[in-house]
Amino acid sequence: MCFSFDTTEIPVFESHIICGFNLPPSKFLERVCKFYKIELIHLKPQAVSLLSLFSTLCECWLGIAPSLDLWRVYHEPCYYSSGLVGCVSFNRRRNIVYPPFAYRRSWSGYRWKYLLMDDSQKHDIKGKGTLPYHQGWIKAAPVRDERLKRMVAKVTELVTNGLRGEHIVEEYVRRCFFPLQHREPLAMFGDGPRNPKWLPSEVDKIPKEEVKRRVYTILESDLQPRPEGFPEPYSVANPASEDIFGPDPSEGGAESTMVLDSSSSEKEPSVAPKKSSAEEFADDILTVLEGQEHDVDQQSLEEKVAAVKATLMSDAPPKSSAPKLRLL
Repeated sequence: MCFSFDTTEIPVFESHIICGFNLPPSKFLERVCKFYKIELIHLKPQAVSLLSLFSTLCECWLGIAPSLDLWRVYHEPCYYSSGLVGCVSFNRRRNIVYPPFAYRRSWSGYRWKYLLMDDSQKHDIKGKGTLPYHQGWIKAAPVRDERLKRMVAKVTELVTNGLRGEHIVEEYVRRCFFPLQHREPLAMFGDGPRNPKWLPSEVDKIPKEEVKRRVYTILESDLQPRPEGFPEPYSVANPASEDIFGPDPSEGGAESTMVLDSSSSEKEPSVAPKKSSAEEFADDILTVLEGQEHDVDQQSLEEKVAAVKATLMSDAPPKSSAPKLRLL
């Protein structure tokens, strides 16, 4: 693969386009790549399938833009030592309620089926063509605030009523849109002539057999009939009336502390790491309280310096020679 990283050209794999990617990239895809410090060429085709399925679930059944926090509730990243291309995918977390499906895992030879696309602007998903630092990934799921709890409850309700991954993939195949392509507002509200909004009614119907074929190509499973009485997905004809979940912290809303639920047994620290005795001693030496810059006890400082010299000449841990000044 030969391409330059100092241009606006982006290498795009045929498999990624089949699974739902197109330019310009969606904000959700850019957030995922930025959060994990990964690039488009790192993603396996099945990772694009999972991202597209999740995006469609959010837009067409929850009526919201795809949420990074909700994505992390259900998925965690995994690294494959297979070189630069296709070294990252995602696993669904254990013991969660999520639309069931069996997706295609083998895309033999996909690395050699690519094209260069130019979007006239640079995107973070292109990156620098370096391997990801996977040891630094945050794999823990975010704490479920009230917004996440409501969204998880809605997904659980949909799954209980019979929603499957095949139904979700069928929706974006049948509607001819790319879930990971940027659009504003959401695809469900659009009425424009071409992507990224819905296609006009006269061309938005793909033959049923073609829908089945494409669903099988993406998931390697047959299209499943929808349960009777199952709610219709949001669309131009059936728009979501309001966002019932509230502002999204991953979009710059309220802060969210992240500490729980990782099947990899990795946890995010909930408190700052405890300082060593040397760090505490350095703080004691260097800290001067506000308003007291000109009232420092010179003798006390000289005693501290003497203690530092003594510590450097021995193996004993440092001790403060004077009480630390504190505000009343």
